[in-house]
Amino acid sequence: MIRRLLQSFRRTGYGHRSSAGPGNCFALETHRLTVCYPGASRPAISEVTLAVESGEWVVLTGDNGTGKSTLLKAAAGLIEPHHGSIRVFGHTAGRCQTRVSYLPQRGELAWHFPIDVYTLVMTGRFVHMGWLRRPTREDHRLVEQALERLGIRELARTQIGELSGGQQQRVLLARTLVHEADLILLDEPSNAVDADTVEVILDVVAGLAREGKAVLAATHDHARFHPRCDRLMRMQSGRLVEDAPSAAAHRNWDAARHIPAPAAEFVA
Repeated sequence: MIRRLLQSFRRTGYGHRSSAGPGNCFALETHRLTVCYPGASRPAISEVTLAVESGEWVVLTGDNGTGKSTLLKAAAGLIEPHHGSIRVFGHTAGRCQTRVSYLPQRGELAWHFPIDVYTLVMTGRFVHMGWLRRPTREDHRLVEQALERLGIRELARTQIGELSGGQQQRVLLARTLVHEADLILLDEPSNAVDADTVEVILDVVAGLAREGKAVLAATHDHARFHPRCDRLMRMQSGRLVEDAPSAAAHRNWDAARHIPAPAAEFVA
């Protein structure tokens, strides 16, 4: 039964062991990366060059349909590049899945599956456990710690189909935490969730960056993220059009939309 559930997570890269990359390299690096979908009239992303370091929290922003999700999926090794290169810890994307955790948008997952929160979060350990080994005391400790960190410990035995949108997002982030990855890829982590959950997510992600993890989070809601992240990257029509420290990029983004940016937000 768990195996069937994980089919809906297979595109996240969980459950496959592979080698780690060299130590002295970017967590994520692309060079002129272009990705095309079959039958599309233009590339989903085109000529994207970027780098994300360990300990850095980068927010990838832009309107819907600008290629943010495609870039994350390419970084997770779920989509093959048409042109250019993408390296994760010095390896081709998809070759070091124990070090990469991809959190897709909530709507992509099978929430009707009959499984409780604790068990779903434990599946985040499968990339280290394999299919046949039973969870160890350490695996259980990590799951309990993640549930506590996300404020959902009391939901441990709740069926996932009974969760609200905010609770679902917290569960997915807890599952990401127990993976213990070094590169965290988040696709719209604050979309359609309550304000309290957004704050919890921001606190947890900021903590991951402080712990030395590299975080790349895609969102169209840059205003919630820019005060906390290190850099903002902006995509437009499949191209990376801006890469700047978060406060400067936020000002430029607002100016481009003719929305005055409150000066108080950028006072050191």
